[in-house]
Amino acid sequence: MAEKTHCPATDCEPHRGRLLLPLGRVAFACGVLSAFAVVPALIGLPLGVAVYVLARGDLVRMGTGRMDPEGKEQTGDAASFAALGLVFSGLALAICGPLLALLTVRIIEGIGC
Repeated sequence: MAEKTHCPATDCEPHRGRLLLPLGRVAFACGVLSAFAVVPALIGLPLGVAVYVLARGDLVRMGTGRMDPEGKEQTGDAASFAALGLVFSGLALAICGPLLALLTVRIIEGIGC
C-alpha cells in the first residue's frame, strides 16, 4: 500500500516538523539555562538561528503547496521555541559577555601580563 500524502500536489517535499520541533526545544532549553551559565547560550544562539530560519522557510513552502502541510503545527511550534531560545540566549550573552570581558581584563591586569 502506498504511503498517504497530504500534499495537494504529488511532488511536494515531506515536512521536517518531527526534526525541527525537538531542535527548537533544545534551543529554548539552552536559552533558559543560559540564565545560569554562558555556555548554553553559545550553543542555543546558533541552533536557534538555524531552526528558526529552516522552520520559517518550511512554513512558506507549506503555504505555497511545495511541502507537506501536515507538519505545519510542529514546524510553527519549532519556530516559536527557537525564537524564544534566541531571545533568552541573546540576552544572556548581551548581559554576561561584557561582564566576562571586564572580569578577564581585571584578571590579566592582576597577573601583570
